[in-house]
Amino acid sequence: DEKGERHIWIIEGAAPQQLTDAGLTATTLRPGDQVVVTGRPGRIPEDHKLLLHTIERPSDGFKYAGPNNPE
Repeated sequence: DEKGERHIWIIEGAAPQQLTDAGLTATTLRPGDQVVVTGRPGRIPEDHKLLLHTIERPSDGFKYAGPNNPE
């Protein structure tokens, strides 16, 4: 955030089978992966919740666009 503090976010996505069908499995993302996540934030900013739109991993070009992606 603007103070340099880290926050843990809860990212809500699709049903597990929808994620798997789209190529996002339990082993796709590993601890330490640097990712860029886009989505729609929840109504209460302090809750740090996000409805998942996309995930990108720049290191290898992996991209996931979920069913909530408006594009």
